[in-house]
Amino acid sequence: MKLMVLYTKHAEDMLLERKIQRSLIELAIKQPDSSYIDDSGLAHLFKTIEEKVLRVVARRENNTYIIITMYYDRRMKK
Repeated sequence: MKLMVLYTKHAEDMLLERKIQRSLIELAIKQPDSSYIDDSGLAHLFKTIEEKVLRVVARRENNTYIIITMYYDRRMKK
């Protein structure tokens, strides 16, 4: 079963504004360093990229991740 990744309009805008590559989002989804599901059911996936920690917030529906937002989390340290 192939993993699908869809982006909300907000996520598309943030990719451009924050200059984050889609390949990094997919890496965080496929090989997160850590993750958790919050009370609302959203997945928070973390991936260390160089000296920064990328946080991807997504909703999972079967084999599809719907990306809500992503950012380098300054509160998280490598």
